[in-house]
Amino acid sequence: MKLRLFESDKDFDTIKTWITDERTHAFWSANRFSYPLDYENFEATLKEGNRNFGDTPYVATDDSDTAVGFFIYSYNQETKEGMLKFIVVDPERRGKGTARKMLRLAADQAFKNLDTQALHLNVFPENARAKRCYEKAGFTERKTTPQAFAYKDELWDRCNMVLKRENHRPIIETNRLTIHVASEQEMTAHIAGQTDEILIQAYKEMLQGCLDHPEEWNWYAIWMIELKDGTHIGDLCFKGFNADGSVEIGYGITEEYQGQGYATEAVEAAVAWALRQPGVGRVEAETEPDNKKSQRVLEKCGFAPSGVIGEEGPRFHKLP
Repeated sequence: MKLRLFESDKDFDTIKTWITDERTHAFWSANRFSYPLDYENFEATLKEGNRNFGDTPYVATDDSDTAVGFFIYSYNQETKEGMLKFIVVDPERRGKGTARKMLRLAADQAFKNLDTQALHLNVFPENARAKRCYEKAGFTERKTTPQAFAYKDELWDRCNMVLKRENHRPIIETNRLTIHVASEQEMTAHIAGQTDEILIQAYKEMLQGCLDHPEEWNWYAIWMIELKDGTHIGDLCFKGFNADGSVEIGYGITEEYQGQGYATEAVEAAVAWALRQPGVGRVEAETEPDNKKSQRVLEKCGFAPSGVIGEEGPRFHKLP
């Protein structure tokens, strides 16, 4: 999945088929757009939002550049917050993680602006499915306005939800892989599926690190490595954030997927992400002395020997 700017001539006809009834339309747009969706009204509303709030529409696309999701983003210079509006995905993609992935990519994009402190959105609590999706993406309730919207003979509350920078769970896309930070639920399930006691203990320590340091979740968590079709093929982690500005990466690829360059692709992308984060001065790694495959991965990713032998074996490092 990728994000790109919405193109009316290319994307409108696809998006208009996603809203098939008045209630869904009201959940999605609070009737800011006409129903059924009309090209001229849609364009006029987008232009008005851009003029008044700096709204910019985006689509999430699949590998064929077909839109599978839509949202609008704006940024408030005074509050240092971004806002997501009119979030919708192709109904055929619902329940498959599409919306959550799109939200993570949107958050990644928003937080690339280092001034952005939070990302927020509004949802009607009556739209329980959407609210659960936002919660799974890391958004939490901040304020609820009672009876904020009238739909026929109903009065709906409006819930404002926020994702703070320190709680953002990034997602990394490469040519073949999607790499994302696991939630507590995902880590718990991942641990339950293991049989190797050493791995179980290591994963439990990662989860405990997340719970002990929630503000540094990304540095303690398991990062899931998946193929584009969602197949899990391995994971990596950073083992915490050190006071000297260093982080240490660890990684592993399931045996049946080894030897295909996935470890190099994942490590290279994850290290590039880490070195872009504020306060990170270097990324370190340690391998067993006879683990030549892992050492070759580090060399391909630009790591250099540190000249130090750690508990497991030789250590390596990479600078920005």
